[in-house]
Parts: sequence; C-alpha cells; structure tokens
Amino acid sequence: MMITGTAAGIGGHYLGDDFLSLFRKAPPFFQYVNQRPKDLALDDASDPKTPQLLRANDIYWLVTKAYMGMVAACEGTLTMGQPNPISPYRMSFGGKEINSLADHPRQRHRFWDRKNTRWAYTTAEGSFQICEESWDNLHRLHDFWYPGENFSADNQELAFCYLHSETGGSKRLMDGVKVLHQHITVSFEAFKTAVLLDGAVWAALPFSSIGIPTGQSSKPLWKAWTWFNWALWRQCGYRRSITHPINPDNRLSLQQLEVLRSDIMRWRERKNRMHYGEDYAVAKGTPIHAPEDGVISLIGYDAGAGHIVCFVPDGYPELEIISFHCTGEFPFAQGDKVKRRDVIGFTGDSGVGTGEHWHVEVTVDGVHIDPRWYLGMAHWFA
Repeated sequence: MMITGTAAGIGGHYLGDDFLSLFRKAPPFFQYVNQRPKDLALDDASDPKTPQLLRANDIYWLVTKAYMGMVAACEGTLTMGQPNPISPYRMSFGGKEINSLADHPRQRHRFWDRKNTRWAYTTAEGSFQICEESWDNLHRLHDFWYPGENFSADNQELAFCYLHSETGGSKRLMDGVKVLHQHITVSFEAFKTAVLLDGAVWAALPFSSIGIPTGQSSKPLWKAWTWFNWALWRQCGYRRSITHPINPDNRLSLQQLEVLRSDIMRWRERKNRMHYGEDYAVAKGTPIHAPEDGVISLIGYDAGAGHIVCFVPDGYPELEIISFHCTGEFPFAQGDKVKRRDVIGFTGDSGVGTGEHWHVEVTVDGVHIDPRWYLGMAHWFA
C-alpha cells in the first residue's frame, strides 16, 4: 500500500508539501504509511550475506499486518490463514450478505436478543469488521483517504491503523516488540494489553463486551495469540519446513495423524480447565525427534505431567516445544545442543493421564499457542 501521486480525501486532493503536512499533524503511526514496504522487509537485501537491517517502518508494518490478520481471524473473515469463502466485503452481523461494494452500507439489521429485546444495529463490513459509526467518525476526523472506492482494502487498512492508534493499542503493542538482528518477537503482555484496549472497537477480540447485544461472541485469548504469531511468522518469513517429532519421515499423512490425535488444545468443560496441548495415541517408547536444530532447554519431572523434555529452536528463543509423560530416558542432557531429527526422548505414561501417549505443547514468550500450527509445518512446508 504505497502512496504515489494524489491522495483523495473528502475535502479535496493533496499534493507535495500539503500532503506531507498531514503526516506532521497525524498520530505517530502515520509517519510509516508513506514508506510501507512493497514486499517482506526480510527479502529486501541485495547481498544475502549482509542482510539489510530492519527499519522502523519495516518493523511497524510487519507487526501491524500480523495484528490485522489476528483481528480478521477473530472476526471470522480469515480461516486457517486463508480468506473466508464469504467475501469480507459482504460480511455483516446476523450472517446476512450485502451485495454492494459501494462505500460503507447504511442498512440496518433488526433482531431480538435472548431477553426478547428488539435491537436495530448497523452493519459492520470489511476484513476488520469496521462498524458504520466508527467509519463515519474517521471520515469526519481525518480528511484523507486513498484514491478510488472509499471502502477499498487499502482504506480499510488505513482505518484500522487509525482505530488501533486511537485506542492506544498500537503503542502498547509496539512497546512490546523486540528485534534480534533480523528476528522480530512481541511480548505476550504487550499483546494482551493491546487486545484489551482494542476490544472497545472490535467485538470479537478476547474479553470484548461490545458484541454482546448483537449476539457476537468474543474469541479466547489463546486463539488470538496463536493467530497473531502465525501471521507474524508469515509476515517475517519464519514459516519453514521442520521434522515432525513423532513422524520424522512423514510416513503418516495428515489424515493418519488426525486419527492418532486423541485430544486438541481446548477448554475442557467437564474438568473446568484448559488442555494446553495436543495428545497423540502412540505406543510407549515412540521416539521423539528434535523438529529442527536447537537446544534442550529443560529436562524435569512433575507429578501431573510426568517426565518432561523441552526444546528451543536455534534462532527462536521465544519458542519452546514441550513433551509431557515421557519414559524418563533422555539421550541428551539439559543445555545440550541437538540437531534436527536427533532423538531427544521417548513417549510414555508417566505422571497423571489416561494411558501411554504423546502430549505436546508449544509456547511463545512462555504462553501457549495451538501446537498444530507449528507441527503442521512438517507437512505444509515439506
């Protein structure tokens, strides 16, 4: 989304110094808009041996685009990293579709809530489900939009940046960014704070209450954290081929692995607690392989989890892969460097469980994400 030439606003057209003056008066994020990278910043090196350092606008857009993807996933306009089959331009509360791609619609949907109260609610459209009132307020406050259709994808992203900035979410998110050479990470606490602030604008974000009158439910925080990191990996080129820890040669297809998966990351209603990983029904003594080069970060024992082995990939210190209920036989010691495909442990039935199986968890910045997103790279990028 590069700005070239004329930028059209409701009040007129802006060129040269007049256009640049908008940036001087605008929120801090706006200074990055005119310098937005055309491609991934990490691919912008003429000499791969001396990669170009990330610039401030590179970092802003890499992180913000990932956050946009997370919001769209929470709102239901992205599914498993792919666009929803229903065009985001045609999404609205109540599941009805709007056939016009004109500027933000003025239709209203009437419905009854659980208390049989009648509500009249405006539609929300676009990848980030921006409500009519928010969209109109932005037009009144900010006399600048990209050329073409007002509710274009580029203008939706610009509107997102305004809203994300006005809530304070953008600043809090960017305050949590860490850069190690060409590697970007975001702290969980910064992410959580940004999500809490942005919940005043986007109803499907964790803990948001504004969707309750419409019957729109918010998503759990662990899902939002998973989607954000998956989007950040994509933006930064971190998605890669790995070795599946219990299927090193991919002899089992994804469908066959699905049969072995006896439980997923989810809230267990009966036990009233989270199940923070995935379980695979495999025989005791099944080798657990290092998915990539890295280090054994922990070997330990817990009364519930049994024997534990933890692994951190080289270059990704925020990422940890954890195996529970192992046999207690570990070929490497804590702190040892290991290579991809090295056997780092064996599945078992130690601790508290329903029998022999492999329980795997994945954390980013010490907070759990859905393991299938990391493990899936063994097949998706093989």
